[in-house]
Amino acid sequence: MDFRLELQVVKEAHLLFKVIDQRYNDNKSLIFTTNVEEPDWAEFLGDPITTSAILDRIFHHSVIVRINGPSYRMYQSELLQKEYAGKKQEKSETG
Repeated sequence: MDFRLELQVVKEAHLLFKVIDQRYNDNKSLIFTTNVEEPDWAEFLGDPITTSAILDRIFHHSVIVRINGPSYRMYQSELLQKEYAGKKQEKSETG
């Protein structure tokens, strides 16, 4: 689920908290990937208190791996565009 796209109202932030809290209380694993920095979470979740509770549970006992670099999707798109342009040029040259 892409939370940046899907999570639009405070009610959904509370639902997200319930899911995370249940996993946390059951000592179950969670994996998160995001391009949203920690300080920006309260803004996009719409509720600073719920955000604090969510982040508290996410970061407790967590291993954080930060990967900085260009978007993999953009990289793939550029490769596809180059491939398409090459095929289009070959087709026009061969006639």
